[in-house]
Amino acid sequence: MTKFTRHDYGDDKNEHESGGVDAVFDGIGGKSLKSSYEILRSGRRLVAYGGTPTTDLGDWLMMFTLNLVPDKRMFMLYSIQTLKRLKQDWFHEDLTLLLNLLKQGKIKPVVAAKMPLNEAARAHELLAGGSDEGKIILICND
Repeated sequence: MTKFTRHDYGDDKNEHESGGVDAVFDGIGGKSLKSSYEILRSGRRLVAYGGTPTTDLGDWLMMFTLNLVPDKRMFMLYSIQTLKRLKQDWFHEDLTLLLNLLKQGKIKPVVAAKMPLNEAARAHELLAGGSDEGKIILICND
């Protein structure tokens, strides 16, 4: 069974020294992708998802050139919105699996804040600031 854990790269580089890890799922993006990529074992995969888009051109270039490096490590972007638009049956399968994992308590999203819908502008400001840890949930009704 595969165990998924949150990893802080600055704390431990043993994965890199021991040959790396098989997969990294990076929900942060930006400069975090370089650290995520560096701890991968040859032939393994980095999946970036849900990160806040960066305006730094260097970050974008780095993201899209990772697959050009001849070290057999792979990089891909995962976007559930794109999946919904292009492959509706895959989207349905992914969403069903995700909601079942949530229901079973196997995944536990980190929630930074819950706010009423009429505070959506403030939620965007918090996201833009980048200081929150976790997702912001907008509550549509009482």
